[in-house]
Amino acid sequence: GVPPESARWCCAGCGCCVLTVAVLVAMLLPGMYAAGFSWIGCVLTFGGFSACSSAFESRVALLPVGANGVPLGYFLSGVLWPDRPDIFNSSSIEGWAEVRRVGSQLPRQTWDGVWWRGNELGYIVNNPLFWSGSGIVPASIGLGSSMKQHAAVRPFLEEMFQASPEDATWIEEDIRAFLQNHEAAGGIQIPGDLQRLVHQILYRHVFGSQATWDMAKKFVILQDNIIRHATASQVMPRIFYGVAGYFVMASEMLEYVHDFMILLEEKFGDRLTLLGDDCAPSPNCSIQLASGVVDAFYAAGGFSLPTGIQSGLGLLYSKSPTNPSPDSFNKVPAGKETEFFLETLRLIPPVYGFPYWKRRP
Repeated sequence: GVPPESARWCCAGCGCCVLTVAVLVAMLLPGMYAAGFSWIGCVLTFGGFSACSSAFESRVALLPVGANGVPLGYFLSGVLWPDRPDIFNSSSIEGWAEVRRVGSQLPRQTWDGVWWRGNELGYIVNNPLFWSGSGIVPASIGLGSSMKQHAAVRPFLEEMFQASPEDATWIEEDIRAFLQNHEAAGGIQIPGDLQRLVHQILYRHVFGSQATWDMAKKFVILQDNIIRHATASQVMPRIFYGVAGYFVMASEMLEYVHDFMILLEEKFGDRLTLLGDDCAPSPNCSIQLASGVVDAFYAAGGFSLPTGIQSGLGLLYSKSPTNPSPDSFNKVPAGKETEFFLETLRLIPPVYGFPYWKRRP
């Protein structure tokens, strides 16, 4: 008989993964052969097994992989070399004082071109495909835009996402209605319902109109797909993008950018036009800003915020033995809800890092 649709997609997906691994290995073999012969020569010339193996690892770790040419070691360091951050000339900075010190240098260093930030969300290195349709250059999430582009659109982003006491009133009303509706329906689906709620709130706050539940559901499906495939897809040969559905995802991202651009031009009028070529080499600042707002909806706010809320709910209600603060519901004093949420973000951060590169890969 004919296999069900889900089975056909599963088989296609498995076959695609096998072919991807095979092609990836073939792509890396020349570099690995060169590193391997270098290792053999090192040992034969009495370089020492340990020292030569370390040199071999370093050469393999620096092999460029995928659409972004990111060093292989960036993806594998946590698995193969957890105690060797130097394996591809990297370092990890921890601790409040040190992070604050280095973070304070980022604006100037990136503006001057000394440091570089790419198409990354935390430690996720994104595939530029999903940003390529709009024509923005670089084809990147807003965090990887140029400093000049960032300076042009940042005032608009701050204005759009600034909250007022009046906003707090309707947001609380929307959340109460959400809880009542889902209590009547039998409960909240986590994380999906939280993502849809946050999308509705962001949409109303930015554009002044209500996104329906179905609109939010449609956006969250794309949001989950992009987050799930953003990194994995970049190491997949482009020939498999169609089978994997990546061109469809990119097209859907482009639709949102265009829709948002129309709404933003209605909102800001000539203010965007007056920016001229400040967002060059992107076509204009309208599309640069629209792409940045889509990024905020799918990632920086639209995903990180419900993830933080999810963690807070877990601390409050989870009966799991892994809950680091069981029975939190009865421990949070009245009036300290904000402090509880901030402590939740500190304990279980939705974003684990803020990478930058001293040399673009």
